Amino acid sequence: MRKQNRPFGGKLAAYSLAAGAGALMASAAPTQAVIQHFDNGGAGWFIENIPLNSDMITFKMDGTVVVNDALDPGLGILGQDAGSFTLTKQQWFWYGTDEKLGNNLTIGADVGFVAGTGYEGAEWDVGRLGGDYEVGPTLADSRVWSDHGVTSTGGLGGWNFYFHGEWPFGGGGYIGLYADDLAGRHYGWASIYMGPTWHGMKVNAFAFQTNPTVPILAGDEGGAIPGDFDGNLDVDDADIDLLCDFIRLGLPYDLLYDVSGPGEDGVPDGFVDVNDLNYHVHALVETTAGPGTEYGDFNLDGMIDTTDLARLATNFGPDDWMWNDGNANRHLDTDIDNTDLTILATFYGFGVPDVIPEPMTLSILALGASGLLRIRRNR
Repeated sequence: MRKQNRPFGGKLAAYSLAAGAGALMASAAPTQAVIQHFDNGGAGWFIENIPLNSDMITFKMDGTVVVNDALDPGLGILGQDAGSFTLTKQQWFWYGTDEKLGNNLTIGADVGFVAGTGYEGAEWDVGRLGGDYEVGPTLADSRVWSDHGVTSTGGLGGWNFYFHGEWPFGGGGYIGLYADDLAGRHYGWASIYMGPTWHGMKVNAFAFQTNPTVPILAGDEGGAIPGDFDGNLDVDDADIDLLCDFIRLGLPYDLLYDVSGPGEDGVPDGFVDVNDLNYHVHALVETTAGPGTEYGDFNLDGMIDTTDLARLATNFGPDDWMWNDGNANRHLDTDIDNTDLTILATFYGFGVPDVIPEPMTLSILALGASGLLRIRRNR
C-alpha cells in the first residue's frame, strides 16, 4: 500500500471549565476526513511544575483537551470518562523508601494503549513507538493491547531513577491508542515528550481514525493515501463511488476530494469536478495490474473485456448502481443504460492484448449486451 501524508487544516474552538481548568479544541477535521488530527495550532500542550497527584492533561478522541492550567491538586480525575486519556503526576517510592515523582497514563473505561514489549503490568508499560508504526487490530513486534484502568504508579521523567520500560530517561515518542464509541473501535496515536525532570510533560499532537476498525500509522496526520476517501488504506471502487456522489450531489467544496485540476496534474484547483474523477480513475485507483485504469473497468483488473460487459448487462436498468455494478457515469446518474454501454464500448479492449478492432466493437458489444439481457429476463 502507498502512503503519503496530506495534512488537513480546520477550525479552532475554545471551551472553558470550572476550577481553573481550561479545555481546548484544535484543528477539527473537515467533512469526510479520514483522520482527525489535533495539535493546538502546532504548539501542543505542555505542563510542568504541577503539584503532586494532579492531572496534567486529559485528551479525548473528539479533540477535546482539558489542561490543568490552575495547577490545582484538588481537581482529581479531570474530565476522566469513556474515550479519554489523562496524563497524571503521581508519587511513588524507590525501593519502598525513597520518594520519587513520575508521570502516569490514566485511561477511561472504553480506551486502551499499546503496551511495551515484555513490560505488560510493569510500572510504566506504555509502548514507545516509532513513526509509521501501524496501530490497529493486529500489532507488530509482538506487542499487545492493554486496557488497565490505571497504569501502576511508576516514575517517568529523567535521570532521577532507573526505569522499567521502553522510556528509560524520558524523551519523545509515539504511544498507540484505541477508543470505543457506538460506531466501533477507533485507533489513534499521541506524540508525547517527557522532560529531563520529574515535572515536564508535553502532548505534541494526537490523532484518531474517524472510521472504526481502520488502522492508523503513528504520526500520520490525515489523508494517508490520496484518493482513499473511506480510509480503508486502499483506493478502490468504493472511493470512485464516493467521489461520483460528491460531484453528482453538488456538495460544498472539500479539499479531501480535490485531487487534481485540469490536465490531470494531481494539483488541487479549488473545485471538485470531473477533472478530479478523471485523475482518480486514470492515476489513483488501484487495480490488480497496478495503479490507474479506464472508464468501464468495473472489476478493477486493469482490463475492459467481456467480464465488465457481463456486469453491465446483468444490472442494466434503473436503480442505485455503483461502479462495481457496471455504472460508468455515477457522477451523472445512478442508472445503468445505453450511455454506460457506450462508455464501455469506447474503451473496450483497454489493457487486453489482441482485441477486436475498434470499428466493430460497438456493434458487437450491443449484441452481447442484448443477448445477456435476454438471458437475464428468461431466468
